[in-house]
Amino acid sequence: MIDRIGFAPAPPLLVPEVASGAAPELNDLRAACDEMVLQLLGGCDHLIILAERSAVELGEWLIARSGWSGAKDVISIDPAGPQPPDLVVSQINNHESSALLVMGDGSACRTEKAPGYLDERARPFDEEIAQYLAGVNTTELAAMDQELAAELLVAGRFTWPIASAIVNADARTWIGNLSYRDDPYGVSYFVALWRPES
Repeated sequence: MIDRIGFAPAPPLLVPEVASGAAPELNDLRAACDEMVLQLLGGCDHLIILAERSAVELGEWLIARSGWSGAKDVISIDPAGPQPPDLVVSQINNHESSALLVMGDGSACRTEKAPGYLDERARPFDEEIAQYLAGVNTTELAAMDQELAAELLVAGRFTWPIASAIVNADARTWIGNLSYRDDPYGVSYFVALWRPES
């Protein structure tokens, strides 16, 4: 059973050694990720990282920063042929008392210098995602427009619906906290934590 779900972005520049001179620009994002990971892992004895293949290493890097040394599994999503959410959920729910770290970025089209250039549809799309993550709106998050998300280069389109399916299959009431929301370099990043209401 999943007891907590954390959401983090996966920009390579999150790693200071990769960012080099630009490292200070993402200090707030790193701090938000570090705090979220500490809350995510508290009281759990097993961790699952759910990420697109290219983001797995970033997820492991975030966990390593926390000093946590418990049991860990990785579920890697292949963008060329992502598995149906229900199938991935069945894999995840094979573990007990687990925390789930979900990696994924928002749109990459927020400015003219963004990887996908400027797309006016990106801002309202990301604003909705922020609301869904903050309010644990799993219905809307799972039903996101996948075609639009692909056009906006939204990496989270592969992993967020899986997190939504996990909560939808859980009888408990979940609450959320969105602790970071910004779009440095024209890419939208979110840091959030979901947990069952006590």
